[in-house]
Amino acid sequence: MKPKILAIDDSLTLREFINRCLAKNSNEYQIVLAKDGKEGLALAASEIPDLILLDFLLPDMKGDKVCRRLLDNKKTATIPVVLMSSSAAEIKRTQAEFGNVVKAIAKPFTPELLLSTVGFA
Repeated sequence: MKPKILAIDDSLTLREFINRCLAKNSNEYQIVLAKDGKEGLALAASEIPDLILLDFLLPDMKGDKVCRRLLDNKKTATIPVVLMSSSAAEIKRTQAEFGNVVKAIAKPFTPELLLSTVGFA
C-alpha cells in the first residue's frame, strides 16, 4: 500500500506544486490535498495519512491550532507533521512545542527539498 500524504495549504499553486513534484518524482505516494485547516483536519481523520505537510498560516486557523487538534484526536495524534512557512521563527517555536511536528521547511522550497523531507519523515 502506498504511503498517503496530506498536504494542507491555502495556495492552490503550492498544492499543485506538491502534487506535481511527488507524483512526477515518485509513484510511491498517494496524495490528498486540503485548502484550509478545517478541511485538512476532516481529511486527516477520515484518510489517516502517513504524513501531513502543513502550511503554518491558513485562512481559518494557524498551524499550531491544527497541530493541537490533531494531537487531541486519538485517530490523528500519531501522524507526523511537517510544517511549511516563510516565517522561520513561528515554525521553529511550533516545532519545539508539539511532539507531532517532525520537521519544518521554509517556503519557498525546491522539489528536491520536498522529496528529501517526505522521504525523511
